[in-house]
Amino acid sequence: MAENSEYVRTTVGMMIHSELELAHQTRWNCIISGPPGIGKTTAIEKWRFPYGDQTLLITVPEPNRGKGHSPAQAMLLILEAIYGKYSCSIPRTSDSIILRNAAEHAIDRAFREQGYHRADWRFTIVFDEAQGLSESALNALRHWWDNADQFFPEKVVFVFVGNDEFSMKVNSKGKSIISNALKSRSLHPLTLTRADLSLEEVEAFIRAKGIEEKAVIREFVDYVKGNDDRRDFRTLTQLLDRCRTYTSGGPVTSDIARRALKRR
Repeated sequence: MAENSEYVRTTVGMMIHSELELAHQTRWNCIISGPPGIGKTTAIEKWRFPYGDQTLLITVPEPNRGKGHSPAQAMLLILEAIYGKYSCSIPRTSDSIILRNAAEHAIDRAFREQGYHRADWRFTIVFDEAQGLSESALNALRHWWDNADQFFPEKVVFVFVGNDEFSMKVNSKGKSIISNALKSRSLHPLTLTRADLSLEEVEAFIRAKGIEEKAVIREFVDYVKGNDDRRDFRTLTQLLDRCRTYTSGGPVTSDIARRALKRR
């Protein structure tokens, strides 16, 4: 896993890092939500870097027809990620319990092969884009955490990271898909907003992208000032790319930045 050289230390990143570290060390689950583009995934990768094989990051694909992935599909996502890491076998079944047991055996074998003692085991599975999981999948993972058996006594910790939709998503009864049972087995949910990104952090991000001209940086800072919806690293990256296409290889100027930002 390569470390990101453009990483910018932000309040959002530090909050996520602290939450993940606490979950990993205390073996409590964790629920994080926030809008896209504020650096959630980047912060996760930064936190994972020193832990290597003790963590697994799974990006949940967009579910078909808007339905969340089932318990069996969630277990398959775990097994497929473990398969790529530890070369385990994947049972041909849609039974989520059988798939969970297969994942437990694979994790157990991998840790034994690496010489870990059971008292030292820490294994945290992070689901990014967790809004793609169904309520039943979330509950199935919670049951896994609950029902540690004699074979696998150490808890696998689950971290669910999603966008605003994740924290607001409701079931057919109008209740949150994040059940009280899951919340009671998790750290207090961390809810992030774009306002958690400061203007100084936006400036640092622009500099990390190779822009040093103060007038250009000022254009970008002014662009996001007073409009929290514009505090979005993905959008700012796209706007910087637009600036560079306008220059044809030359330096980015404040006039070009203003044009790319459509500010007059």
